[in-house]
Amino acid sequence: MLGFLLLYSLFIKFTELGKYHGAEHMVDNAYETSNNLSILNVAKYSRVHSSCGTNLLVFIILFQTIFTFFNDNITINFLLSFILGYEVYMIKNQVINKVLKPIYVVGSFFQKYLFTSEPEEIHIKVAIAAYKKLISEQK
Repeated sequence: MLGFLLLYSLFIKFTELGKYHGAEHMVDNAYETSNNLSILNVAKYSRVHSSCGTNLLVFIILFQTIFTFFNDNITINFLLSFILGYEVYMIKNQVINKVLKPIYVVGSFFQKYLFTSEPEEIHIKVAIAAYKKLISEQK
């Protein structure tokens, strides 16, 4: 599984997909912070986002590792890892999230160095257009 993730991360990192992923994070960070989706404003924001699926993946891998010490059944370990990883990822309690901070730091590291790339202006423009479309459809 780790080998697959490494290949997947290399594919994302060195293709346009990583730039779009980074731009997506930057747009969401800009909107959450300032509601200003101008290209110059969005370009100031980080391409690391706390709600990225990479953080979910880190929780799943953590639980998978823990469960392998207690159970030999791969299927049960896999299912429990996904279930508990998702539940922990969805916690929005500030106190608990402070305890989970080291895990989020690992997720942020993976986001920055494996799953996103620095976007160019065209990637930011596409991400802004997509985000504006999502916002308009929610109203």
